Amino acid sequence: MDQMKDEKPNEAENVKVDLGGGKNPLDDHINVDLRKLPEVDIVATADDLPFADCTVDRIHANSLVPHIDNLNAAMDEWSRVLTEGGELELAATHANSTGIVADPDHYSWSWTSTTPGWYDIDSEWAYYSDTELQLEEVDVVGWLRPERWWIRPPSWLFGILIDWVSHEVADELIKLPFGGGRVRATWRKPK
Repeated sequence: MDQMKDEKPNEAENVKVDLGGGKNPLDDHINVDLRKLPEVDIVATADDLPFADCTVDRIHANSLVPHIDNLNAAMDEWSRVLTEGGELELAATHANSTGIVADPDHYSWSWTSTTPGWYDIDSEWAYYSDTELQLEEVDVVGWLRPERWWIRPPSWLFGILIDWVSHEVADELIKLPFGGGRVRATWRKPK
């Protein structure tokens, strides 16, 4: 793992990393996970990646955020390895989702629509100053929890409603009984 930090990938390569891809990694991405599985390319933690500075063009992490005990250190690490113009895409369980606390491995209660702004270099609220990342987009996705068969048909309509309303209203609607959701955010490292 440490050897790879000193090696710089071919600059012509488009290096993409799927953090926490586990058994279902994204195609054309290097799968980095804590678990040693056949589908995992590199075993490493999210806050100590085995890549040299400015060598990764894209980082994707789906549902990884609540499992990280120090998101500030991870954001700093991701900022370090991203190339200029590189993209970071994170998706985290919405903090108001029913059942969010059911996973004993969650270190945090996850996000609302305003949370990604804390990690934007241009935000007046950014308390984390080591990142060079600029927030580009935040999206709230909602659904009704599918384990109740009678909720499945209106779940699609609930998702449409969440898309239609403002982020602040979406944050409140996800609090409804059987509500669930996710916050997706994209940052870019300026050139």
